[in-house]
Amino acid sequence: MNDAPRPDETSAAANSPPTDASGRRGFVDRLFSPVDAASLAAFRIIFGGCMLFENARYYLEGYFHRYLIAPEFHFKFYGFTWVKELPEPLMHVAIIAMIIASAMVMVGAYYRASSIVLFFTFTYGFLLEAAQYRNHVYLLALLSLMMIFLPAHREWSVDAKRKPETRRAFVPQWTVWLMQFQLGLVYFFAGVAKLDSDWMNGSAMRAIIENSGVAPEQMDFLIRILPFFVWSGMLFDLLVPFALLHRRTRLPAYLAAAGFHLTNGTVLVSVGIFPWFMLLASTIFFAPNWPRVLLGKFDPELGALPDLARETKPLPAIEPRAVILSILAIHVAIQLFLPLRQHLPIYEGPTAWTHEGHRWAWRMKLVSKATVPGTLRFFTVDPVSGQRRDLDRELQDAIKKGYVHAWQVERMGRQPDLLLQYAKDLHGKILEQTGLDLPIYAEVMVTLNGRPPMPQIDSTIDLSKEEWTLGHARFIAPMQRTQY
Repeated sequence: MNDAPRPDETSAAANSPPTDASGRRGFVDRLFSPVDAASLAAFRIIFGGCMLFENARYYLEGYFHRYLIAPEFHFKFYGFTWVKELPEPLMHVAIIAMIIASAMVMVGAYYRASSIVLFFTFTYGFLLEAAQYRNHVYLLALLSLMMIFLPAHREWSVDAKRKPETRRAFVPQWTVWLMQFQLGLVYFFAGVAKLDSDWMNGSAMRAIIENSGVAPEQMDFLIRILPFFVWSGMLFDLLVPFALLHRRTRLPAYLAAAGFHLTNGTVLVSVGIFPWFMLLASTIFFAPNWPRVLLGKFDPELGALPDLARETKPLPAIEPRAVILSILAIHVAIQLFLPLRQHLPIYEGPTAWTHEGHRWAWRMKLVSKATVPGTLRFFTVDPVSGQRRDLDRELQDAIKKGYVHAWQVERMGRQPDLLLQYAKDLHGKILEQTGLDLPIYAEVMVTLNGRPPMPQIDSTIDLSKEEWTLGHARFIAPMQRTQY
C-alpha cells in the first residue's frame, strides 16, 4: 500500500463486513462487525504504559508504603470488609508483580495472564484503603478488569510475534465502542455533577483554587477568570464525549480536551496520571485505523492494512453473541446507575455534604471539603454517673502507635461512613479491654466550599449501634444554611 488512508476513512474491506442489498445493518450486526485492531492495540499500549509509570513511581516514592503498608487500620468499602492487608514482604511481592504485569500488558506479552495479574494486584491495593479513594484509580481498576476480556493483544504485541497464528488485524466493533463508552461516561457524569449550586455560583471552584497552593499572583489571575472555569468546565464535560464521537467535531474536541487536561495537570489541581492518561486514551475516539495512518506517514508499509477478504487468519466463525450482549447490557446498566443513584430518593441532603453517592460516580475535583484540625473527638458516657468521658487519649495513642495515621483521621472526619467504621472499631477495643459495652459518640467540624465550619455528625447518636448500610445514614448532621 503506497498511500495510507486518512484517519476517518474506513474502506469497505478494512472496516465493514458485507452488507445486505439495502446497505443497512442492524445495531447488533454493527457491534460484531470487524474494524481495524490498531486503535485497540494502541489503547493497550497507552493503558499499560500509564499503569507502569504510575505504579513504579508510587512504589519508588513510598506511596504504597505510606498508604497501604504503614497503617495497621484500614478503612473499607461497603461489601469489601474481607479485603485484608498481607504481611509486608507479600505486599512488596504483590506490588512488584503489579509493576511487571503493567509492563507485560503494555507490550502484549502473555497478555491474558498478565492482565489478570494486573487486575487483581491493582484492584487489591485500591480496595484495601477506602480513605484513599480516587476516581481515576477506580477508572484504572475498572479498565484493568475490562482489558482481560478484550483482544487488545492481537496486533502489535509480543504475543502476535510469538504466536503468529493468534494475530488478527481486525477486532469486533464492540470492543472499541466499549472503551469509548467508558471514557465518555467519565466526561459526561463529571459534567452532570457540576450542575450544582456551589459549582455554578463559583464558590466550589474558588475554594479549590484557594487551596491549590498556587502563587499569589497566579491565584489572583485565576480568581478573576473564575466564571470562565466554572462554565467551560461544566460545558466541556457535558459536550466533549459527543463531540469526540463525530468526525467533523472530533479534532477540535480533542484539542479542547488537551487544553483542559493540561491545565488541570499543570496549573489547577494535582490528580496524578489522570489528565495525561485521559488525553492519550481519548485517541480511542478516532477512527480505528488512526495508528496505521500515523505510522504510514513514516513508513508506508507500517500503514498498510490487510484486506479483510484476504485476512490470513479468519475471524471466529460464530461468536457467542447472546452472552456478549448480555454482559455488555449489564455493564452499561451498572455504569449508568452508579452515577445516577445520588439523584434518587434514597439519600438526604447534598452529596457534597453527606458523601453518600459520591463514590463510583465520577464526581471529580468538584468540592473543597476539609476537617477542621483539632475538632474531631470521640466520647462516651459513663453508665453510672451519666457524665461525658472524652476518648481523645485513645485516638492520640492510636496515631502515635501507627494504628491509624493522621491523614486517615482527617479524611474520616469529612467522610461519615469512614468515621462510623472507626467508631465501631473503637467500641470493640474498649469492650475487649474493659468488658463494658459503652456507647460511642463523635463530633467534628468541617468546611465545605468556603462555608464556615459546620458539625458533620449528630453527636447525640450512639455510633456503635448504627448499621452501616447503602441507604442514608441518620447520624449525619443536616447541612446548615450558612453564608459563605
